[in-house]
Amino acid sequence: MDKEVTVKQGKAQLVSGDFTLKNSLVLDKFKVSTTSGDNLVEDVKAAKYQLRTLSGDNSLFGKNGTRAEVNSTNNTGTISLSTLSGDNIVK
Repeated sequence: MDKEVTVKQGKAQLVSGDFTLKNSLVLDKFKVSTTSGDNLVEDVKAAKYQLRTLSGDNSLFGKNGTRAEVNSTNNTGTISLSTLSGDNIVK
């Protein structure tokens, strides 16, 4: 069973490997950066999403893109995904 995680502020840094965050809430800022690996965010509530990769794909809710703002009156959180070699996926 997945448990919801609430993040006010934070960051995760990986040199190699994939990062996954599901069923969560970002209240302020959460930054994920990897050197080599994919970043997956699924069912994470935030107001803004920012994606950056040098070699890979950025997918926001099934479409190619690097930025998205979601109409959210209860949330002002921003999640930032960055990788040098890998994909960033927001579902």
